Amino acid sequence: MPSDQPLLNPVDFIAFWQGWEGQRIGGEFVLGRYLGGGADRAVFLTEFGQNQRAVVKLVMASTPGAELLPSRWAMASRLSHPHLARILAHGSGRWDTFDFFYVVTEYAEEQLSQVLVDRALTIAETREMLEPVLDALTYVHGQGFAHSHLRPANILAIDDVVKISSDNLCPCGEAYFAPLEQDPYAALETRSGLVSLEADIWSLGVVIAESLTQRRTALERLPSPFLEIAGLCLRMKPDERPTAIEVAQLLRQSTEAAPEPVGVGPPQRHLAWVFAFGLAAVAVLLGFLLFRGHPKSSNAPTAATVKPSAAPALPKTNAMAGKAVLERVLPDVPRRARDTIRGTVKIDVMINVDPAGRVVSVKLEPPENASYLGNLSLEAARRWKFRAGAPPQWRLRFQIRRTGTKVIEEPVSGRGGRNPETGK
Repeated sequence: MPSDQPLLNPVDFIAFWQGWEGQRIGGEFVLGRYLGGGADRAVFLTEFGQNQRAVVKLVMASTPGAELLPSRWAMASRLSHPHLARILAHGSGRWDTFDFFYVVTEYAEEQLSQVLVDRALTIAETREMLEPVLDALTYVHGQGFAHSHLRPANILAIDDVVKISSDNLCPCGEAYFAPLEQDPYAALETRSGLVSLEADIWSLGVVIAESLTQRRTALERLPSPFLEIAGLCLRMKPDERPTAIEVAQLLRQSTEAAPEPVGVGPPQRHLAWVFAFGLAAVAVLLGFLLFRGHPKSSNAPTAATVKPSAAPALPKTNAMAGKAVLERVLPDVPRRARDTIRGTVKIDVMINVDPAGRVVSVKLEPPENASYLGNLSLEAARRWKFRAGAPPQWRLRFQIRRTGTKVIEEPVSGRGGRNPETGK
């Protein structure tokens, strides 16, 4: 495909792209209303399948680095996560004298950037936006990809679910697609042009600041725990920044610490984000729990991990536990995901066992621990096997580290105890 076409004059590109409306690309996608873009790319409304709204992004083949896009979109389309926007189709085409690549993704009712034009998010909205974003980011990083363009315009409300875009995903270590000199969300070290997980964390810190203040650099105005979290994300040395898993841990830890004070920003909400974020009250941190240190910096905070509420010691029933368990299954954590872990991720799973020793239900405790690693822990817990007559309820304490996983099982009630799921 030729790639020597000149880029458009910025003054003329809006009228140029609007002239594409109504064209059919890929044999099935009709370009609807032009939504925006630049001299070398554009986004249009389209339809996918049975009248399903979608968006299609066109990128001129003459754009530097555009030849990398088809392989990246192909790899990203194989990823699946409830908070990652789906890639529905991708390909290449030619119209008039212009060669281009295109990608079709889910339609978003709203972008975070549209909300921030009018107002800042409240503390509750920021927290509830970050939880799914961090869950998706942890998954993406665990698969060996960096998002590479994490910013409010790529945090979406799709069918009332918060998702991050997927068309900018890049394998770690590859070159950035877009120039970064004027990118306010790009980490300083990315001026070298290489994608990294640490650069995503820097971008996350900028997003946190902008979400609460409508300004990307107003850290001094952030309330706890966002001031501390953003400060960690924006450390100058990439290896001193937390991972997405660690940021999620600190956010959950702060939620459990204290009731939420009056939020930042006005109470009005955009309709799509009311459903996406929910109306439940959440908590914020009263005392900052220091996160993690670095051996080369005496001022760096020390590591912190989420500690589940302590269960009473059960020496007698614990001695019985080893005989009651027939088969233990540990979470199958991919190597790439394990490499992103620093310290220990602690996840508690409550399981209920029937009289025959079969697992009949599992749940996270607390439920807020739902995450990529939490879901893997639930899958593992469902495959445990017990002897007939074993205690009906158990707590599995998974401790996931970069080097491996351990588990401690504790019967919560003895034989004949009440099953909290059934009341029997």
